[in-house]
Amino acid sequence: MADLEKKFSDFQESECIPEPSDDTIGEKLCPTCQPNPNWVLPAVHWSDIKEAYLNESKCEYHVKVYEGEPIIKEMISKGASLDTAIIEVGAERIIVDTDKPLNSGIKTQVINASYIADNYRDEYSGQLGRAFLVACPAFNVDQIESNNSENSDKEDDTITSEEIIIDFVGLYDKFQKISFARRTYKFYYSMSQKVGDGFVIRQIDDETQRINYEETRKKLKKFRKELSSVLSKEGYPKIGYTGIFKSKRPDRIKFTFKNNGKRFSLDKVYVLPDDGCGKYKKVPVKSSSPLRYESMSVIYNFLSRLDLIIGQLTAKETPP
Repeated sequence: MADLEKKFSDFQESECIPEPSDDTIGEKLCPTCQPNPNWVLPAVHWSDIKEAYLNESKCEYHVKVYEGEPIIKEMISKGASLDTAIIEVGAERIIVDTDKPLNSGIKTQVINASYIADNYRDEYSGQLGRAFLVACPAFNVDQIESNNSENSDKEDDTITSEEIIIDFVGLYDKFQKISFARRTYKFYYSMSQKVGDGFVIRQIDDETQRINYEETRKKLKKFRKELSSVLSKEGYPKIGYTGIFKSKRPDRIKFTFKNNGKRFSLDKVYVLPDDGCGKYKKVPVKSSSPLRYESMSVIYNFLSRLDLIIGQLTAKETPP
């Protein structure tokens, strides 16, 4: 009787293959954004916004790129068209500002979906040329797993040229010692050479070794404030604070840099919490953050030799 109830042989299958449920289809095709006609731009004009943002009325991510930026000029000098360079740089900024993994596959995906939506001349156009608005549909970005996902490290194929790891405890004091030393050396050399505040020691073949004491001191202060802001947004204490009332405290901070031929071109920033797990966690750094400025290469050069510099500053005898 059991054999009679068997409708198919061991080598047969029903032609009626079950179709996916409506829930599964809805999961795949459901848009990540619904146009909001009441949305208002958080600025007078889009050119006033530095970072990538979601334009809820169009369900697109928008970001500003100037045609006169050094990276654009460099790409054009290597054969890229203006539109191609603008879109590629804009797409990369959207990826970074939305905290998505920056790898070749994702970058290509976002570039292919992006376009130039507008251009405008603002108060900075005298130096940087026209400002271009790069747009990318929100769906193409939102479906990418964020850097906080379990698979983000596996998807990231970015090659880093070097990294810097510094201790969080005592970092503020070290910054203060370097800043004080910069101020002292500026005064000493200005007096001894009878020059003004703009005295600069230059090593022409390495930009990171050129020292303008006053400018370096200002950059160091700006770097500390920006890094504190980045840490604070992720729930960590600011540099110089103990973090008694914070649930998370950093043990170490790691900076990784892009392998793009430029020394100290910041890629990512990680924090090693003092929770005993021994695993670094990425902290987002916006594309417009001063931590990514090329001019900060001097500060990263200091950080790469931080303990050595502090040792020399606190030594009883001045090293030869």
